[in-house]
Amino acid sequence: MLDYRKIVEIRHTVERTGRDLRREEFFRLKGEIDPSPVQIALEQLRLVSPPETVEIAQAYEQHLRAGEATRDSRAVFDAMTWKLWSGQFWGVRKELINRGRLDQGIGPTSAEAP
Repeated sequence: MLDYRKIVEIRHTVERTGRDLRREEFFRLKGEIDPSPVQIALEQLRLVSPPETVEIAQAYEQHLRAGEATRDSRAVFDAMTWKLWSGQFWGVRKELINRGRLDQGIGPTSAEAP
């Protein structure tokens, strides 16, 4: 699985330099991202969390792994596609955080409070 920050770094590097990143180079840079820390964290979460939380964690992982901005170099640099993918990422991440808070007996983040 990919780290969101690394995808953002690739995007910002290309925007700053004005380079035209070819598909092969995008996948090479993406391939240099070590997925281990994120995968380990999600596996640990799966071991100790209820099924509802695991479902959200799997949606998070799927979005990072198979979302359009991680599969297609052009999508990373297309403003509309990036905005949609990034917005979905933050939505799933917030849902996962709130679910974890509920699992711990803490209420949702203040933005989600009634």
